[in-house]
Amino acid sequence: MNEVTMVAAENTKLCVEYLYKVDGYHTMRFIVESQGFKGASNFCISNVDLIEVLTKTESVLKELRGSVEISDQDSDAHIMMTMTRFGHLIVNGQIGGSCDDHSLKFTFDSDQTVLDKLRSFLKENVE
Repeated sequence: MNEVTMVAAENTKLCVEYLYKVDGYHTMRFIVESQGFKGASNFCISNVDLIEVLTKTESVLKELRGSVEISDQDSDAHIMMTMTRFGHLIVNGQIGGSCDDHSLKFTFDSDQTVLDKLRSFLKENVE
């Protein structure tokens, strides 16, 4: 597949891999490492929602403010990226649903390059 590393720093990692599409729904695997904890989760996201995430990502990059949220349609797993002053980015969320045996809540700081990598990834995989 095509795994893309969006963040790779000491004790922090965020990767996404496109798995497949069925009937207008995309399945992607998000992998997170934060402060020594790791987790991975498959997100099922509709084509309509992915186009909305792409549009919002482009808007946040242009305005250098706002938030982008990626949500799994099958659970409460999500990833939120919020642009703060000077292009700093706070990434937080939950990998795995709260009803699953294991889940990971996380937060870390990064920069706007994460959104640029997300935009490129979505453009390659969204129709």
